[in-house]
Amino acid sequence: MTAHDVTWVPVAGMPLPVSAVDGPQCATTTSAACFSRTTRGAAFAAAHLVVRTFPFVGPHSFETTIGQQVVGEHRATLLRLTQQAYTDAAAAAGIDDGASLPVPSTDAVAGYQIVAPADEAAAVPLTTVQVGLVVRQADDGGAPTFTEFVITLRWIDGDWRLEAPAWGDWRSAASTVSAPDTAVHPYDGGPR
Repeated sequence: MTAHDVTWVPVAGMPLPVSAVDGPQCATTTSAACFSRTTRGAAFAAAHLVVRTFPFVGPHSFETTIGQQVVGEHRATLLRLTQQAYTDAAAAAGIDDGASLPVPSTDAVAGYQIVAPADEAAAVPLTTVQVGLVVRQADDGGAPTFTEFVITLRWIDGDWRLEAPAWGDWRSAASTVSAPDTAVHPYDGGPR
């Protein structure tokens, strides 16, 4: 349960953290599952499940993830909006076979903070966790920018499930932050 148990694996070109303790213990090119029932396990699930619902990962991944690991009333809208965004971006990039889209090498998961519960020990059994997932990108001049997605995960059928964002649109859960604050934990203990 330390930073030393973390390795990084590329998912459609974006590096994602993997913990030997917190998961994912079950991962393929299209899905990630088997996370620990802890707030840290929820944080690792947040990174994998949110990124795997983005258009750039390609339909094989986002359709599987949204279909099997996303819950809530806005799931169908999330799938529809993601499919449309992928179709538009793939056409613009000249990709027509369902492949993943190019991701800038500066894009990365920078860290997380547990929004709720404030005290994991008081929330036994742990059934719902809110995670602030911070993603680093670069602006047009190459300077780092940070976006925090506040997301909800629910423990259902033995694993974390991602609650679809309001209106099926990740922008409803996102806010720009100037830099990760001190409450944000890097997945591997390294720099953000």
